[in-house]
Amino acid sequence: MTATNRPPDNEDRFALYHHAHADIWWAKTQEWNVSNWALLLMAGIVGAGRIIASDLSPSRTWIFAGLVLSVGLAAGWYLASLHSDIVDNRKVYRALESQTGIAQLRSHIPQRAGEASDRERGSVFLFVMSGGIGLAAGLAVLSLGLPAAVGIVEGFVVGVADMILVARAA
Repeated sequence: MTATNRPPDNEDRFALYHHAHADIWWAKTQEWNVSNWALLLMAGIVGAGRIIASDLSPSRTWIFAGLVLSVGLAAGWYLASLHSDIVDNRKVYRALESQTGIAQLRSHIPQRAGEASDRERGSVFLFVMSGGIGLAAGLAVLSLGLPAAVGIVEGFVVGVADMILVARAA
């Protein structure tokens, strides 16, 4: 492939705009997939723990609780990473809008959200997902036979840590 030394034209800008928009939708889809897979993995860990450690004594199930904790924190990290990608892609398409005249076109149609909300938009759903993952982690620990206090602490740690990661990505 040979590089060309021509200045970018509107066709190039529209291609990048389309690419940035497609990346945003991909990342939003991945956010839901991460949440679903985290819950499924936690359920699988609980199932495996209950089969392997049939007496459910804490001395035999703590490793599974650690795996649940790892899955919960990894899910939060990935949700935050995806949200950061979304914010970056919104910056790209906003910059391209100003270069192509799309920004002028947008000024003629009603807008529910603008550039000022680009960083925070979608965060509420991510906080709900993070809280759900934290709740699932706590319930998973309880299902593994560990004390309620351990389940509450693990669920709280996962939920709050995931929310902090998401908030920092915004």
